[in-house]
Amino acid sequence: KDFEIHGVEIHANDNIGLCLGAANRDPRIFESPHIFNIHRKENLTLEFGHGPHICLGKHLAHLEGEAAITEIIKRWPGIQVALSEEEIEWERDAVFLKIKALPVRLL
Repeated sequence: KDFEIHGVEIHANDNIGLCLGAANRDPRIFESPHIFNIHRKENLTLEFGHGPHICLGKHLAHLEGEAAITEIIKRWPGIQVALSEEEIEWERDAVFLKIKALPVRLL
């Protein structure tokens, strides 16, 4: 049946798609969604699903990410991105927005 969501009309039999890459970048939910912030408090992300559809690997992925970042910082406590924000090249496709390369200085 027809319905409207956030001012957009969806009609019966319309084809719609879900882009999870955009879901965690909603400025109505996330302050400065385009900036990586490891201390961000909002935790409404969709990358691992939710409720009965949650990915069984969610907690393992979070632990692995935390362990990797912790070890990088321990090994190179002065690590810095070697580019200004304006110099970072982004690549977009139908699903993801990603950085092409991120050179760093290991101090």
